[in-house]
Formats: sequence, C-alpha cells, structure tokens
Amino acid sequence: MTVDVRFGPIRASPSSAPSRRHSSMRACAVAPTHTSARIAARRHRSAALPRRSFAPPSGRAFPRALHASASSSPDAPGAMVAPFVDHSSQSNYPAVKVTHADFDVSVDFERKEITGAIVLRAEVGDAPADELVLDTRDLAIASCAVDDAAVAFEVQSEPHPVMGAALAVKLGRSYPAGATLSVRIEYSTSPSSSAVQWLRPEQTAGGSHPYLFTQCQAIHARALYPCQDTPAAKLTYAAKVTVPDPLTALMSAIPTASESIPGTSRTTFAFEQKVPIPPYLLALAVGNLESRAIGPRSAVWSEPETVEAGAFEFSETEDFLTAAERVAGPYVWGRYDLLLLPPSFPYGGMENPCLTFVTPTLLAGDRSQAHVVAHEIAHSWSGNLVTNLTWEHFWLNEGFTVFIERKIMHQLYGKSVFDFNAIGGLMELKETVDRLGATHPHTVLMPTLEGGVDPDDVFSKVPYEKGFAFLVYLEHMASGRSDADADAANGTEAFAAFLKAHFERSKFGCVTSEGFRASYAEAFPEANEKVDWDTWLTAPGMPPVDVGAYYDGTSAALSGDLARKWHLCDVLGVGTPDRPPGAAKSDVEGFDSTRVDHFLLSLLEYRGGTHPLSLAVVKSLEELYGLGAYKNSEIRCKWLQLRLGAGDATALEEAADMVKSQGRMKYLRPLYRALRLYKDGGRAFAEKTFEEARRMYHPIAEKMVASDLGL
Repeated sequence: MTVDVRFGPIRASPSSAPSRRHSSMRACAVAPTHTSARIAARRHRSAALPRRSFAPPSGRAFPRALHASASSSPDAPGAMVAPFVDHSSQSNYPAVKVTHADFDVSVDFERKEITGAIVLRAEVGDAPADELVLDTRDLAIASCAVDDAAVAFEVQSEPHPVMGAALAVKLGRSYPAGATLSVRIEYSTSPSSSAVQWLRPEQTAGGSHPYLFTQCQAIHARALYPCQDTPAAKLTYAAKVTVPDPLTALMSAIPTASESIPGTSRTTFAFEQKVPIPPYLLALAVGNLESRAIGPRSAVWSEPETVEAGAFEFSETEDFLTAAERVAGPYVWGRYDLLLLPPSFPYGGMENPCLTFVTPTLLAGDRSQAHVVAHEIAHSWSGNLVTNLTWEHFWLNEGFTVFIERKIMHQLYGKSVFDFNAIGGLMELKETVDRLGATHPHTVLMPTLEGGVDPDDVFSKVPYEKGFAFLVYLEHMASGRSDADADAANGTEAFAAFLKAHFERSKFGCVTSEGFRASYAEAFPEANEKVDWDTWLTAPGMPPVDVGAYYDGTSAALSGDLARKWHLCDVLGVGTPDRPPGAAKSDVEGFDSTRVDHFLLSLLEYRGGTHPLSLAVVKSLEELYGLGAYKNSEIRCKWLQLRLGAGDATALEEAADMVKSQGRMKYLRPLYRALRLYKDGGRAFAEKTFEEARRMYHPIAEKMVASDLGL
C-alpha cells in the first residue's frame, strides 16, 4: 500500500543552505472510536442480525491471543519460533489453519451485497481441535457444514468495535492433530461493509454503469468473507464470481475462464491464485472495464474513458519489473496487471497480487507519479511473497518495499534520483513525528496494538520511512565504510545478496523483527554488534542515527535554495517585501514537476503550521510561477495548503473541489486540516464540505477525515 510516498528531494534544513551531505532531523490521527454515520449504521446492522447467542468457546474470552507454532513458518520455512500474539484477530489460528478457500459468489448491485458460499480447506494444528474460529464483521452467516455435514455455529453476540464478531464453527467431533477438513459457509456481506465500496454510475468515469472495489488491508478482509484475518494465515484461493452484464470482474488472481449464464443477463468469471497470500490481499473489482497491454506480462485495466491515459502513464511497468527482479529475485506471480480505479480509491496504490489497484490521481500526463507503480511492484516481494507475521511488524512490509522501490529507481534513473527520494522521505518522516509528537507510541517501528487498537489508526509514514532509514543504516554498517564515505544509493554487493537471500529463504511465509535481526546477525556478525536494535525498533521519535548524512543533497539544492529565498523574504509573514530580490519567471525554467513539487514541499516545511506565508507573497508566487496552472495532484495539494494558510479566500472553493473530486487520503487529510485551520469560518466550511462529500469516500477515508475534523 502506498501511503504518502512522495517523489521529490528536499533541502538541507530550514536554517542552513543545502550542502552535499543532507542532514535532516504526516500522520494518522488516533481515532479510538468510530463515529461516522456509516460505521454507526454498520454496527447497528451487526447487532440486529439474527444469530445464536455467543459464548466464548472453551472458556476463552474475546479478544484473545493467537499462539503460533513452528508450522506458522515465520522468518524461515520450518523454523522453530516462540508463540506469538496477534492482537488484531479473534480467530483460533494456528490451532486450526485455513490453507485454501474456494468462493462461489454473486454480486448484487441493487442490494449492495455479495452473497454465496466459501469452502475452506483447513488443517488441525499441533493438538486436537473441535472448532474453527474465524473473524467476521457485519457478515450474515446462513449455514455451516463440515465435510458435507451440517454443523452448529455461533456468532459473537457483542461484536468488538474494532475486530468485529468471532464466528465459531463446531466441527461435530474432535479432529486429531494434522487432520484436514472442509468447511462450507453460506454468507452475505453488508451494504455498509468496511471492505467494499459501491459506486453509483454517476460516480464513475463513464457515468452509465455501477462499480465496486474492495480494500481489505489491514483488518477488513473479515468484512468481505469469513477468514482468519491475521497476516500469518496465508492461503491460496479459487473463485467464481457472477456479475450482471456487461460488467467485468477482476480479482487478485489469474483469470481462468468466463461464461455467460444461459437465460440470464449475467456472466460468471473464474480465477485462481496458486501462491499463498495473507487474507488482506484478496481483492475484487467489478465494473465496465477494458484492458490495454503495456508489456509482455502486464496490462492496464480501466473504464474505457481512462484506459488510454493509464496505458501511457504506466508504460514503464516492465522496466520496473525487470529492475525489481535484479534487486529482489524472480517474480513468482505470473501476471502483473494494474487496475486504474475511480477517484474514490483512498490510497495511491494497493499491492493486490497479479492486479495492483491504483488511483487516477496518478494520471499526471508526464509519468511523474509512476514511481508509485515501482512501490507496488516492490511489494511483490516484501509484503506479498514475504509478509509481516502481525501488524506490529508492518515495517518489514513497508520499509523493505520503500528500500526496493528506491533501488529500482536508482537502477533506472541513477543515484541522484535515489538520494532525491530518500531525502524527501526523511523530510516527510520528520513531518509525521512533529505532528504526532516525538514521544508518541505510534512513532516506534514496532507499535503495540494490544487492547483493541485499530491498525488503521497506527499507520503513518513511520513504518515506511523509518523502516527504510533503518535498512539504509544496516547496509551502511555492514559496508564497513565511515559516515563520510557512505553511499546509500549504490550500497554494497554483500547486502544486495543478503536481501535476495532474505526473500528466497522466507518466500511464501512470514517474518518478524526478531527473526530478521537473527538473520542479519548471522550474515554480518561484526556489524550487528554495533547496531542498537532495541532503540531502532522500540524507541519513539526520529531515527537514533542521522541517515540524512548518507545521501547526496546536490540534486535538491536548486529547488531547496529557491524555497529558502522565498521563506527569508517573508520571515515575519507581513508581505513586505512581497518577493525575494531578483525573483523572476526564469527561476523555475527547467524545473520538471518533481522539482516544482519539491519547491512547494520545502516551503511547507518552512512555513507550515503556525507560520504561514503572507497573502502578498502567495500572490507573487502565482504571478511569477503560475503554480495554479499545474494539474499534477501533488502540486495542487501543496499549493492549496500554502494558499489556505496565507488566508487566500479564493482557495476555499478550489480546495473543496479537490476534496470532492477524489478520495485519496494523501490529499484529503492535509486539505481538510488546512480548511479547518483557515481563520475566517474555516472549521464550519470544512465540516460542511465533508458532509457534502463523505458519501463518495471509501469507509476508511471517511473515518480518518472525520477523526481529523473532530467529528
């Protein structure tokens, strides 16, 4: 998943001019309760579902810990591991382990439900078992059968506000350790499922057909199908999905067949995913879709109105794939297709296997946002092939992915682009830490999720950029170089080989921070003795080492210098003078969109929060550089934030238009925060705009914006 991963360099620091070595020392607000109307309605329906009263089986309380064993395959196949706890699941994995799922479901746009049956192939763990406990949220369970015989089941009578309602399927008898069984469950989803967004025709590019897409990360798979919703519970799957004509169904799997149903206006699409995936990577999209080939193993899918633009924007996909294979090893998924979704998709991209979901906000027309595809491709190894065992170890998904992404960009575009992006990422990490607070528990690499904490509330730039910084540091320590000779972009052959070995050793399995630490210690024993693992993993705030010293800041100097000049001309925010001496249109001649983006990002770093630019200076910036003419979403969002901070009343409606036209949280959240802080009626305007737009947002985005606005 892409969360605020920007493509742009930064300057040295707000108080000094850029130097060759860069040194620099956004965030998810915590929402402990769900307050949106949609979530309230979802809970109401859950409580109203007809069900048996639920008593925690065998005297266990919910939520409860999941105790892993060697068969969980964390870190290395067959490795013995200590028991683990997943605070985000109520299932009884691995006492009984689901290894495969067969779906046969139908999509009903009128009722906004997915209905049908799932057949789970399961294996009993190390001790006999007489029940299978699954995670669900807002699912209506009609029946359960084990090995073709109907069995009793219980649904938790008081759903957990974050984890939903546990489903206990009685197996009918005690199955011995190692036994296999088949569990069939007939069910339907809720119209308010947190995993599914249903779009009316007018919310699509074509305006003629409805659309749906799913988003299951982190713990929303349980709202799409009954499952063991922990990343450790990897499974393969096959599916038959029946949809109304002329719509097409796509999944995070290889399409195998499609067949029209005689006498109806419906078609069944079949899929197969032979590589084990964590439950959150199961994905479905249904819409009026076309495809265009963009490489020997890739196509872009979209509505007909946007498919050509997508084919142009993502034409470098095969180059990214080839470079990724050089960095991480063979690509095992067969196809790598992209689905360009409608504007309400809440993320930049989602790494669903075989079919990456991407936002249309990437359609900049100049491929300047294509790095997001490099990030999602990198997930084909980190996150998909090798997965964090629980969400406490999320940095092993995202930190590794950013590391691979930037190695891909280095291979294709050179060292300056690697350093450019790494410096920008460090800047965004600082922004996140400043916003949350340097002692906030969500700024640690391994956050604690016990007590029913929603992983969505913890996700921020921290696992991405602090995780990346840690890997850069580990590679530097293994190199034996001095800090003065550090070269993060080029790295070392030894660490490159270690990275490939990491994916080969742990493929199809899961990893923990402890397991990765042991692997590093084995490969680099001398370097490991010098690494303060505990501080890196468990201390809040910025990294304990200034990894900015490992990057060459030359590529960031020009745009960083320009931002500094504008900052210094208006230090007091009074607008006198209204521009730096000698400022001219020629200042940005030769700037591509990434340099303009960095210029604005640097201005936000200087003048964000309580020290905005004056309105006179903002007007001069527009007069000289024409910043309002850019269509690039990154530039639009940053420029609107600067204008709102300066009190530019004309920016209010423009910002409202942007938050009403797309649902990507990277833009929604900072713009709503900027609207809320606008001095003259900003809070009321922000809340009014949100009420008008919230129905188009994905449930996750709706929840997080509501939290930002204090609703």
